[in-house]
Amino acid sequence: MLLAVLCSPGRMRQRIRRGTCPVTMFGRFNLFRISSGPALHRTPISWVGVIGACWTLLLRLYGRTWRQELIGIQDLDTRLNRTERVFLCFWHGKYLPLLFLLRGRKACVFTSFSFRGKLLANICRRFGYDCVEIPQNDRPQTQERLRDGMEKHRTCALAVDGPLGPYHVVKRRPVEVASRLGFMIVPVSFASKHSFLLRSRWDRMELPYPFTKVCLVVGRAMSLSPRLTFKETLAKTHEIRKALEDSEQQAKQCFAPEIQNVSSDE
Repeated sequence: MLLAVLCSPGRMRQRIRRGTCPVTMFGRFNLFRISSGPALHRTPISWVGVIGACWTLLLRLYGRTWRQELIGIQDLDTRLNRTERVFLCFWHGKYLPLLFLLRGRKACVFTSFSFRGKLLANICRRFGYDCVEIPQNDRPQTQERLRDGMEKHRTCALAVDGPLGPYHVVKRRPVEVASRLGFMIVPVSFASKHSFLLRSRWDRMELPYPFTKVCLVVGRAMSLSPRLTFKETLAKTHEIRKALEDSEQQAKQCFAPEIQNVSSDE
């Protein structure tokens, strides 16, 4: 059920409306938490919080079984300690394992203003990240929220082909904002020796097997000229895409003879 929440949010919302979702079925028993104050009152439990807590616990236990190799992480930590402005870029299909692999580092993660985005924001905060939710279909407000979040944080992280694709196409607007605010682009990717590849999703999410080897690669930092032109921004998006692909290929070279991916439509 928890996997369905992240991988099929539309289907989960339909079940919640019909009352057939296990979450809402539990809700029929009128579970409440008591909060103290001038007058005690009942507050309905946030089911996003409940599911987020379960997912966080599951991801922590799941991730601890991985045999990890981290490449370039010391250079990233050096930049963070120097309080440089760092913009971590990754593919949408990689975000879930990256939350665990990069834990313990202060960063602002951008998510979409949606059911799935709220759930992901809840998980991010439980891992110690700050989080800013941005609307999907309102471009002026999206850019404003993105700019405000990046002005307040020196380290930001975003799936540059999210939230709805196209697959592995870097969005232009985040690069424009990063350029104006003086951020450096740092590509991040990973590969695992054995993994599920969810081909039914547009982002082809990759989930490493338990107890497999996982290699994280932090790519070379890329500087941005202030106030890039339109053509320069487009050229930089192609450069970022190549840097992410190169980071993933470098991660795959950690394994021999080849990575085995198991497709799953679940």
